[in-house]
Amino acid sequence: MYLYLDESGDLGFDFDNKKASRFFVITLLVVPNSKSVKTINNAVIRTLAKKLNHKKGNRRIISELKGNAISLEIKKYFLAYLNKHAPTLSLYSIVLDKHFLLKRTHNPIKDRVYNHMTHQLLEKINFPLAGHVNLIVDRSKDTLGVKEFNDYLYSNLSLSLNLETKLYISHDSSLNHKCIQAVDVFCYGIARKYELEDKSWYDLFKDKIVIECKFQV
Repeated sequence: MYLYLDESGDLGFDFDNKKASRFFVITLLVVPNSKSVKTINNAVIRTLAKKLNHKKGNRRIISELKGNAISLEIKKYFLAYLNKHAPTLSLYSIVLDKHFLLKRTHNPIKDRVYNHMTHQLLEKINFPLAGHVNLIVDRSKDTLGVKEFNDYLYSNLSLSLNLETKLYISHDSSLNHKCIQAVDVFCYGIARKYELEDKSWYDLFKDKIVIECKFQV
């Protein structure tokens, strides 16, 4: 099993700053096996080639699929390929209303909120009875933050994992993992549903969402 994690929004609590989002969303793309990973990789590669880098003489080559940088039509093309070739992928998402959080705690620590949110989401996944679970996170933390994140999950997920299931956590650039780019596209749609009440993209893939929950303080 492969889990790819990405987020949308920010964990800033200065709402006088117009760039700060009200909602912060973490989404997991859950892929059952390496064959499905390859299929999703192909969907990203094909979308980049056919829809973003298809014009001859392009001076700038786009190397990543980003939810906030591509049109709805390109998203539809990407989704159509996945529906045809990778129907088994699933999405798990957790949503934080930062206004709600501030009513219950005056000075939330950003990394701790992120770690708690990830843990709450992972607890909702039905892990395999045996084998490997590979969690790949879009790297945004420094070395200490990565260690704290990994240690927290390893220690708190022990009851959710079968005795024969091994958990591996890695943090890497989305450039190196096209499945992280894929989950970015979906996470963006979930975030827009909450931040802007825009469901135009969300409604097209919502059938792939297994869990969409609110962060519990």
